[in-house]
Amino acid sequence: MGGPLVDILLGVLLLVMTGLWWHQRRRRRHDPVGTEARLWRQLLSAAPLRRSLADWHELTASLLPDLRTLVRTDVSYLPVSSQFELSDEQSLIALDSPGALLPGSVLRAHVTTLPSAQAADSGSLALIAGDTVYGVLVIAAPPAALDPRRREVISQLVRTLGRECDRVATSSADATPRRGSSMLLSLLRSTDAHRLEIEIARVIARETNAGALLWITETDSGQLRRMAVGAEPVRLPAVNDLRWLTADLEPGVPHALPDLPGETPEIRRWIDDLHAAELTQAASFPPAPERSGLVVLRTDGDPTAVESVLRQLATEVQAVVENQATVERLQELSITDPLTGLYNKRYFLLRLEEEMVRAERYGRSLSLIIFDLDDLKGINDSHGHLAGDAVLSQLGTMLKQTIRAIDVVARYGGDEFCVIMPEADMATSEGFMQRLGREIAEMDIRLGGGEGSVRTTISLGAAIFPYHAGSAENLIKAADMALYEAKKAGRNDYRLPAEPVD
Repeated sequence: MGGPLVDILLGVLLLVMTGLWWHQRRRRRHDPVGTEARLWRQLLSAAPLRRSLADWHELTASLLPDLRTLVRTDVSYLPVSSQFELSDEQSLIALDSPGALLPGSVLRAHVTTLPSAQAADSGSLALIAGDTVYGVLVIAAPPAALDPRRREVISQLVRTLGRECDRVATSSADATPRRGSSMLLSLLRSTDAHRLEIEIARVIARETNAGALLWITETDSGQLRRMAVGAEPVRLPAVNDLRWLTADLEPGVPHALPDLPGETPEIRRWIDDLHAAELTQAASFPPAPERSGLVVLRTDGDPTAVESVLRQLATEVQAVVENQATVERLQELSITDPLTGLYNKRYFLLRLEEEMVRAERYGRSLSLIIFDLDDLKGINDSHGHLAGDAVLSQLGTMLKQTIRAIDVVARYGGDEFCVIMPEADMATSEGFMQRLGREIAEMDIRLGGGEGSVRTTISLGAAIFPYHAGSAENLIKAADMALYEAKKAGRNDYRLPAEPVD
């Protein structure tokens, strides 16, 4: 009797395990955020070990499986070689803004030898290029078939590969990198811009044997930031003075402080302050092409060696800083809805769990509001789907300006949105829903293309933790049920659950 029963149980268990395995496999295949993370983790962790073009060709080929998963079509890599030659690579580079996807038909016009397997004109290509073309990614889908996020990932990836190929192409294949270079490459994993610049300042101080060093950099917003290593604090100059001071200086070339251009009294006073801090030399050291920067230091090192190190690091620093900005941008893309600029569903679910844990720990309430547009389908039918996209885009902009600083707003899917409101009770939630519904109903939404403008309304549902539900799943369910009741009541309305879901 036991034998057949055990066989049946084992068979059921095997089916369940097979189903779970298949589900996880499909999830991995269709998880673009996880695929992006794998791509960059593989690239950045391997970068310090790649010291020749052959190494980078090998690494690029190893990225193909994840690239195919990301774009959901075939991707191949053609390194420039005797089997794949370009007739006029500079004209091909001229067609390509860094990282842009080009139509596949462009490839045939610029090659001398093309493998027959890659002869199709359909699809798209991305150049891995810098001063020259090192290879081409051929994607079996036209550029328009790839969504913006996937195009952005490919763009950033090929730009990084092109820069690294340029770097190794300028040195011998078997050369051992300088200590400073190896250290900067290890900083490619940094994801915090300010922390990265602090670590770079330490590398510069160590490699130049500086007893004291200041690195003053311009941020993307036009402010100045100061990193000090063993130096006394010195006031920051005006940003325009820093730009003027470094405009004609060659990056990485040190100058004695008295030799710096100080034609205005304010700049001369600032140089005197640097003297008072016992600093002796300065060099232009921009963290990025469009941002000014100045390294000021005191060192007993050999002047020729110091200049050599500063020149080398001045070049490498920009690549490291740009890589950090790329990683930061990709992280932002992975949690952002491209149409509305709001957070996406994946990030919303993570934050909801985090905020509920925090609320439970400190004994506080939390409100979840779910709402959707009452007539997006009608707008799409009357004016077209581009008009519907315009409505969603402008709604996203309006929502970011409406919520509190501690709130989290996300596009849940389609025309449905969610707002997480920490420390909000029923009265706060009702007041917010009334105000939001009124402001959206009064909002003139421009359609563009001479289509004029439209107005729309929303229906809202809210649920309060811990009163209506004790888990994230049930809180979403309770708010969704309340939204359904608001719809059933005639739309352009809001509701709270009549009773707890748990």
